[in-house]
Amino acid sequence: MNVLDCVEVKKHFPVGKGALLHAVDDVSFTIGPGESVGLVGESGCGKSTLVRLITRMLDLTAGDIVYRGRNIGFIPARSFAGTQFRPKIQMVFQDPTDSLNPRHTAFDAIAEPIRRLGDIEHLELQVSEAARKVGLPDELLPRYPHQLSGGQKARVGIARAIAMMPDLLVLDEPTAALDVSVQATILRLLADLKRDLGMSYLFVSHDLNVVRMLCDRVIVMYLGRIVEQGPAAELFRNPAHPYTRALVKAIPAIGGKPGEREVLAGEPRSPINPDPKVCRFYGRCPQQRDRCRTEAPLLREIRPGVVAACHFS
Repeated sequence: MNVLDCVEVKKHFPVGKGALLHAVDDVSFTIGPGESVGLVGESGCGKSTLVRLITRMLDLTAGDIVYRGRNIGFIPARSFAGTQFRPKIQMVFQDPTDSLNPRHTAFDAIAEPIRRLGDIEHLELQVSEAARKVGLPDELLPRYPHQLSGGQKARVGIARAIAMMPDLLVLDEPTAALDVSVQATILRLLADLKRDLGMSYLFVSHDLNVVRMLCDRVIVMYLGRIVEQGPAAELFRNPAHPYTRALVKAIPAIGGKPGEREVLAGEPRSPINPDPKVCRFYGRCPQQRDRCRTEAPLLREIRPGVVAACHFS
């Protein structure tokens, strides 16, 4: 049984009289037990909205979010914290400084979900155990965020997320605010935790090198829709969708030759009341044809395990 199934998930925001912003449109994917799935795409593609839907911070417009066979998508976001499912889906936020209360010690930050959702009888032991798993010494637990380094604050955020032993950890750019040397340490920690605790990851990132290092499978989003999905090694070696190909070619490489990057022309189409007959990538795609303006492509299997939304992949 999958840890998570997203089935035709939609989130539309009203932005004016009769106008809807299609932030997430008919998104379907799964995350299996112990699997790490990367979610990539440029700013505004719907990644953050999708994460907020999965973690039940936002209500769905349509579709289903299924956790271990139980549909949790119908539960109102304001009520989800009081359900049995809240401890099982936890999140690590992008900026560890912003995500920590400056008036709370590291101990209080890690203890917060236990106090709200768990059994406080053995609170100190649980906090100490969570801290140990992320390599945070007990002597740092009485400190406040301003007394901790960036890497230590990142460890506090991860310890807080794993304190309730979730099945699914949603990581929203967890290393973006860290120095490069600290990033590598935190990524190794996340890989070790996944192996040791058997958790599943949904890893959101703009850094495709990080995704390639940590993820088993990758989902590529563009303007609210999935345009490609497949095993990480296959997607980076031979991307099927022209947008994915542009993303992969944009990855910095040592010794890269001038002209190797693929620059996309134009601007993204408007996500407000998009024409359902037009490919979302039309206008920027280097291989577009007239058909792309009159028939939006559906996700289809290009190779075993790889699906892409392109007529000409």
